[in-house]
Amino acid sequence: MKFFTIPLLFFCFDAQSQELSKPENPAISFRNQLSVFPQEKIYLHTDKPFYITGEKIWFRTHLVNAENHIPASASLYVYVEMFNPVDSLISRVKIRNSNGAYYGYMDIPEDIPAGDYTLRAYTNFMRNLDENYLCTKTIRIGNPKNLLHVEPKFSFGEDGTTNVDFSFFDSPEGKTVVPKSLQMNINSNEMKALEVKPDGTAGVNFKMPVNASKRVMLLEADDPLYPARQFIQIPASDTDFDVTFYPEGGSLLQGVGCRVAFKALMSNGRPANVEGVLYDQHGNERGKISTGYMGMGSFIVIPEEGTSYYMVCTNDGQKTKRFELPAALKEGYALSVNNKNNIYVSVLKSATDDRHETLYLLAHVRGTVYYSERWDESREFIALPKKQLPSGVLHLVLFDAGLNPVSERLVFVNNDDQARLTYENDQKSFVVRSPVNSRITLTDHDGNPLSGSFSVSVTADNAVTADTVSNILTHLLLTSDLRGNIENPAAYFTDDRSMELDMLMMTQGWRRYDIVAMAKGQFAHPAIPIERSAEISGEVKGGLFLNKPSRKAKVSIVSSGASCFDLLETDSEGRFSYKGCDQPDSTEFIVRVVSKSNTKHVMLHVDADTFPEWTFPIRTSAEIEQESFQKYVEQAKEQDEKYKEDKWTLSLPEVTVTARHIPKSVVRASYIVDEKQIRKFNDLKWVLNTIPRVQAGGTVLYYGTPIRKLTVDDEINEPFVFESFFISQMLWRIKVEEVKSIYFSIIHEGMPLGFGQTLPPETELVIICKNIYDVFERKENNFKLIQPLGYQKPVEFYAPKYDTPEAREEETLDMRTTTVHWQPDVRTDSLGMAAFGFYTGDTESSCTVVIEGVTAEGKIIRHEEKILRVEK
Repeated sequence: MKFFTIPLLFFCFDAQSQELSKPENPAISFRNQLSVFPQEKIYLHTDKPFYITGEKIWFRTHLVNAENHIPASASLYVYVEMFNPVDSLISRVKIRNSNGAYYGYMDIPEDIPAGDYTLRAYTNFMRNLDENYLCTKTIRIGNPKNLLHVEPKFSFGEDGTTNVDFSFFDSPEGKTVVPKSLQMNINSNEMKALEVKPDGTAGVNFKMPVNASKRVMLLEADDPLYPARQFIQIPASDTDFDVTFYPEGGSLLQGVGCRVAFKALMSNGRPANVEGVLYDQHGNERGKISTGYMGMGSFIVIPEEGTSYYMVCTNDGQKTKRFELPAALKEGYALSVNNKNNIYVSVLKSATDDRHETLYLLAHVRGTVYYSERWDESREFIALPKKQLPSGVLHLVLFDAGLNPVSERLVFVNNDDQARLTYENDQKSFVVRSPVNSRITLTDHDGNPLSGSFSVSVTADNAVTADTVSNILTHLLLTSDLRGNIENPAAYFTDDRSMELDMLMMTQGWRRYDIVAMAKGQFAHPAIPIERSAEISGEVKGGLFLNKPSRKAKVSIVSSGASCFDLLETDSEGRFSYKGCDQPDSTEFIVRVVSKSNTKHVMLHVDADTFPEWTFPIRTSAEIEQESFQKYVEQAKEQDEKYKEDKWTLSLPEVTVTARHIPKSVVRASYIVDEKQIRKFNDLKWVLNTIPRVQAGGTVLYYGTPIRKLTVDDEINEPFVFESFFISQMLWRIKVEEVKSIYFSIIHEGMPLGFGQTLPPETELVIICKNIYDVFERKENNFKLIQPLGYQKPVEFYAPKYDTPEAREEETLDMRTTTVHWQPDVRTDSLGMAAFGFYTGDTESSCTVVIEGVTAEGKIIRHEEKILRVEK
């Protein structure tokens, strides 16, 4: 038996250039595939699982190599988005790599309806895979302005009609209320008014396909006393169900005892409880089944030649359905696994199959091959030493002589091989507004120190329940390698869930690469490169009909503030690309064709930013406990009222409201041309020629020397600054009637340098317009004003310091009632140690500390700790 690993980083060559033994060919193909198309995984850590409108979502994305979970930082940017339940984009931010870490925040708009929203995180390079491999996380958002509590009750008619009966209550007190105006829509269709009865109830019925990808209702109550805007998920009828069968190894074999896993789901996608009886084609009973955890289960069957089988299943609602089992193969193979202390692998063969084919067995975890050898059919099984495998999804593949997969099996390896974290603080309990000094020690399972980076969230237990559904461990080891939705993945890592986890493996598939093509050396290549810089690209067309590529056209690009500017030349296809535009969000760029004799007879097109579409329905991974969430929203309402009361007691110092900062060149201007003087002329050149010793023609000269800088401003918006070549190109775009004033500054008149040489004069020109967008948004074929998505500027989490008696006694309200502390990037030293600290708030509550991250070696960091009750 051969048991080995192939380290990608140290073993790279052309597989076609060497003669290799047949058993190693699949392993070589795996390695070469990873070398031409390495993949990324990303995990999104948020400060808490639910929010209210107006809050910030604090987050860090942990980006790793998909093969070994070593932190990855080649991508310059990570994108984080928020979608509402009807798939509409609410917000998108672009996070720049900061010393190997990607973290930021997202503002929740004040006016969005309450409901379940989904966050999505990815890099541009991850767009080479389908949407299943981007990281998604469902959060619940409440709206404290919703004073109307809505209780919908759904029922379903036999004709497919969905009936909804609404009851309405006062949110704080629970008394029945009658909202004055109520309307609703389904899946963003037209709003319809609902009639509310005097007893505070309303009803509606409608038809919706059972397999509808979106099932969302928006309910709005326009009432001055009891307003409400809320998304409500519409369930599908739970009377119908479906059962799917998954023979171990992929096939049933005649005359062989085969294990068959099954999964029962209701029409709404949730697990179903069913009981079933197995029959053969003659109606003879062959066994009974019942579902277990998450609607899954398994049974053993020995298929007979010429016999088919079916299962009659009954759900909790006493509905009975018949399901056919897959036909058994007369000739075929199937992998069978016994996952104990070691992983015992057998190759089953149909009883009447007398072939003696050449077969190869390969085992890999995340693309790294750990076993590859020709199968010896004289052996009943082989044993893979589990302790030598990394934790995660082990993928077993049986190939025939032509390297075609004939059987596959997933096995989950759950070793104690991740990072071990020890948390300590300097006290057992704390009072309000006191320091909490935390110390972290990070080691491997042998006690050796580990270097790593992690994010820390501290939340108050009386307001927030920590996420019990998913975490960095479940995402990187389990859900990120499987297709489809895994409901409540964290449950598989608690207690003894090995049997349930094995059934999950039998009902899922590993599909990061195309195994069939890869085994034969037909490798997938990324179409989208790693994003190492921001880019502005486009094309220039000319000709009589403006449809021919314009070669060697000069294109100028300049950003507001002049931090980016360049002069480009189009290629033979009329294309141009600028990759030096790494700018913060809201930065604007002027793109202009400047070199053709008739620049008005060209068409400039600038490529718009593109982002992955949302193609599958939003689904909540698990129900958030409604009682905890409602308590959180009610506390937010109380906090808001306290804040309103508190803010009016603040003594504010006298302030003076002024306009935006005026450029220094305006303050020190040598010459000023006011609006009255400007109105005497109808050409900007003539106005500039009134300034002593200035000559304005093709360019602007002072004593024969071109001016150094041109600033176009309106004292409201961000100014545009131009230098050198760009000055003359932009200056003549400005119409004289758009100008309010002109400031000309002489920095120096020229200075002698010695040896008969003189430094030329340095001058600046500032033109104040009425509105710079009137200048730059004027539609012309050769000119574009664009605002691509820029990176988010860092903002620190609000962290007050109560380091003096006066600060501790200050009556100003501490607003940290839910998230007490958020620190996105904590790093251990060479001894595996790190420290962080914060002050407790005003809330009397115990706190939960959640720490998530990855070490430099690819070990996952996950720890949860309780801080004892904070008291007055």
